[in-house]
Amino acid sequence: MEESFRLVKGNEEWNIKIYCDEDALKERVSGNSPHIEEKKKEMEKLPKGRQFF
Repeated sequence: MEESFRLVKGNEEWNIKIYCDEDALKERVSGNSPHIEEKKKEMEKLPKGRQFF
C-alpha cells in the first residue's frame, strides 16, 4: 500500500465529464475498435468489483 502511495505522490488526476447518448456512443466506439470489443469480453469474466476498475 505504501508503495502505491509513493507511485502516485506528486501526480494529479484529471477527469472530463461529457453528456451524450451513452448507448449510441458505446456502439460507435465499439464498432470502430476491435481492441475494445476484446477487452469488453475479457472484463465480463471478472468479478463485478474488478470490472469497475
